[in-house]
Amino acid sequence: MAREATLLAYPRIHFGLIDLGCATPRSYGGAGAAFCARPSSTHATHARRFDLATDTDPVVRRKITAAVTRAAEAGLDTGAAVTITDALPSHVGFGAGTGTVLSVLTVIARLLDWPTSAVDLVRLSGRGRTSGVGYAAFYSGGFVVDAGQRDHPVDGRYRPSHDPQSRPPSTTTGSWPIPNAWRITLLLPTLTPTVAPEHESEFFLAHTPVASDDVLWQLAHLYHGMLPAVIEADLPAFARSLRDYQRRGFKRAEIAVQPEPVRNVITSAWELGLAAGLSSLGPTAFVIHNDTTVVERLTLGLNGLTTNGPFEFRNHGTSCEVGEG
Repeated sequence: MAREATLLAYPRIHFGLIDLGCATPRSYGGAGAAFCARPSSTHATHARRFDLATDTDPVVRRKITAAVTRAAEAGLDTGAAVTITDALPSHVGFGAGTGTVLSVLTVIARLLDWPTSAVDLVRLSGRGRTSGVGYAAFYSGGFVVDAGQRDHPVDGRYRPSHDPQSRPPSTTTGSWPIPNAWRITLLLPTLTPTVAPEHESEFFLAHTPVASDDVLWQLAHLYHGMLPAVIEADLPAFARSLRDYQRRGFKRAEIAVQPEPVRNVITSAWELGLAAGLSSLGPTAFVIHNDTTVVERLTLGLNGLTTNGPFEFRNHGTSCEVGEG
């Protein structure tokens, strides 16, 4: 019987980038969390050469091919036939690009016994260079925090994940389990990106650098607000700091460009004191709660949105099984 490997990967939400304003010795950084919505499945079997079957978008497919090519150039065996099913939609706030590329590299590594660590695979992936939240959520789950990279762009330009230039992967600060009683509900207007991938660099250029005061307030609300609230299972405190975090800096610009139903639902959630916000550059909005009735109150009378969930958070990394098929 032939050896095979199957990996299940889960989406993540991203609460926002931090230092795109040269306020600290480090650039970028942020926080996010993995959750248990329907996972994508990546299956691999031995083959003479790398082959990929997937319904993911062409941009992500090219990133996968580039990552596997880097692995082959590093002397690693890439002879695997890989099939991805239920691929996450890209560029809507779920971390699909990072998750999908890492899924392919990780499942091949397990199938073919690569002598690589998770750090090695992140470097081969070419991902995680705007935020380490995606790869940290992939490998560890939970509430994750990253501290970006040392220094700031020499040319003063901050860039999105698909245009990383030569910067290294972000440094992950840590991962903490999210309270078991907390749930997340997604609020989606559409699965079309608000800012198309080819225009993200222009968006960054137009809205950075951000104010230094905003950067420092976001750091305060992350490290003396959201993080201790997760550890202490204090959802009201988490909601207050998440709200203030998302009202500032680059996240404020990301919310401002969203469709009206998304802006309205986030504002309404904040007025109700809920832990709510926008994931990445959207258009996915979310509410973190421990009572589904608050979501029902929130969405009552709001049009143009689809509700998904509630989902549990995922406090451990992706799963990969290797066996004989």
